[in-house]
Amino acid sequence: MNLAQPASAVSNEFGGRLPGLDALRTIAASAVLLSHLIAVALVSASPPLLDDESLDTVSALAHALGVWGVGIFFVLSGLCIHLPMARRLALDGGAQLPVREFLRRRFTRIYPPHLVVLIASIAAAALLPDLPPEATLLTVPTVPQFIAHLFLVHSFGPDAISSGNAVLWTVAVESHFYLLYPLILLWQKRWPLIRITAILFALSVALCFATLHWAPAYVWLVGSNVGARLWQWTLGCWLAERLVARGETPRRSHALWLSLSLLSLFVGAAALLDDRTTDALPWIWPLLAAPIVAAAARTRMTRTSRIDRFLLAIGERSYSLYLTHPIALFCVAGLLVNSNVAPAAQAGLELTSAGLLCAIFFRWIERPFLLASKKI
Repeated sequence: MNLAQPASAVSNEFGGRLPGLDALRTIAASAVLLSHLIAVALVSASPPLLDDESLDTVSALAHALGVWGVGIFFVLSGLCIHLPMARRLALDGGAQLPVREFLRRRFTRIYPPHLVVLIASIAAAALLPDLPPEATLLTVPTVPQFIAHLFLVHSFGPDAISSGNAVLWTVAVESHFYLLYPLILLWQKRWPLIRITAILFALSVALCFATLHWAPAYVWLVGSNVGARLWQWTLGCWLAERLVARGETPRRSHALWLSLSLLSLFVGAAALLDDRTTDALPWIWPLLAAPIVAAAARTRMTRTSRIDRFLLAIGERSYSLYLTHPIALFCVAGLLVNSNVAPAAQAGLELTSAGLLCAIFFRWIERPFLLASKKI
């Protein structure tokens, strides 16, 4: 496949997609799912599964999985969004982004599933309110918080960012990336994307130092928002340009990016267990994510392999899995609270429920809007 071709001219057995990226989506979504599964299991188990010191260690490692998965998603999103435009610009330096169609397509793709999940999360939280606070992935938002969710600005409020459903803050941040994308393209006419990314990286570092003495909730709020995260997304845009410039046919094996993934997880987990290096993670992990995403983009997948078919199937449904797994985990944990079900059995039920809910949601909610967005 020649990546320098326009998107409409690309055809292969996967319909012009880069299948390795779908496989990577599976890994990233699974990392976030596993992170929340461990967190819920640790705090809802009675009696406690671990002593306090071991609990802190395992909690840190679980957190590492979630942070790593989100970092992968942001870099990967930048690559996927910019790749069609990078192909067009390679053929015509004066090509313009059809802004209205682009925003309509992204809105149709992400907003309706977000809204359905928000309402379902509120209903589940209202019906099952008895979980320990640390295990609460779902909450009933206040009226202002709910309105903030409707306008995708809940990521700007310290009390709203984690309300409703614990993963929905990333949907807001993604929508802000999309709104800024036309401005990034205008900026790119003067400076290359790698320089833009470096400037945004410096802005992220400056924001971190500016909040050193703020309350932890506000530090996390600033670090999770578009100002601190945009460089990760433009890093993915730059990777898209590199792919187009090199024009390589996918040919790498899974082993390369899987090994890179494990290496980056090890580095990040080691950092989380060392208080002196934890603050560097927001910059360490996205930089480590770049070669992983680039390697995955060049990975050849085949429909004759069961593993490849599984990775591709889950990758196609990764948005549904990402959005709905907190509901599945919350509901199972809530229904089994104070029960005598073994932790391993509960974890199995939670994983099974997450898979079933993902499949239902994709079939009846996400897929219709996905198809509608492709018609725009």
